This record gives sequence, C-alpha cells and structure tokens, in this order.
Amino acid sequence: MRALRLAAYELRRFRTPMQVAGLAFLALVPLLYGGIYLWSNWDPYDRIGELPVAVVNEDRPVRVQGRTVDAGGDFVRRLRSEHLVDMRETGAERARKGLREGTTTPSCPSRPTSARGSPAARSARRSRRPWRSR
Repeated sequence: MRALRLAAYELRRFRTPMQVAGLAFLALVPLLYGGIYLWSNWDPYDRIGELPVAVVNEDRPVRVQGRTVDAGGDFVRRLRSEHLVDMRETGAERARKGLREGTTTPSCPSRPTSARGSPAARSARRSRRPWRSR
C-alpha cells in the first residue's frame, strides 16, 4: 500500500501541461515500439508465399561417371514443386537491374557437387557470396 501512495505522490508532481505531455511521451514510445515489434514478429511465415523471389538458373549440367548432374535444374524444379514462395524465373540482365545488393549461389553448382568429398563440394553446400556483375 505504501508503494501506491508513493506513486500517487510522484504523479501529483507533474502539474504543467508540458510535464504531463513529457510523461505521456515517455510512456507511449516504449509501448508503441513493443507493440509494433510484437505485431511484426507474431507469425512471420503466415504470408511467406507472397514473398517474391527471382531465380536465375545459369547452371550447366555436367557428366560424371556416365551420369548427368544438373544441380541448378533440380533446385529450380524443387522450388517450383514446393510452392513456398512466389518464384519468378528471370534472366541475368533483369536480375542485375533489379538488385543492388544480395546473395547468389555459385554460377555452376553442378561441377563442385559432383566431386564427392572434395573441398569444393563441401563449400558448395551452403555457399553465398555478394552479387557481382560479370
């Protein structure tokens, strides 16, 4: 009970309109910040299907031990079949125009993925590098 009396006493000290506005501002800003944060992170995967993703497949299939490896084509087919995002296949020129910064997969992922156990195969699993104009 003593804490409530102390709080009421402190609030009575704010007498001028500017002091009340300052107190309201100090209470409102963190409340708005927290509310917007919760709203934006409530369900991040709810509308992920509307996320536009441009895909440029410049992979060239390679033959390894009598088998054709087409990692880029397999990747695009899997993206298309799963319908996770709004996938839009595009050309390299159009992608360069649309992007200022971003990430891209290696230009020929079939070659390093076909050499099992090699250092190139291990780095090809999850390689990302900044978009560079050719």
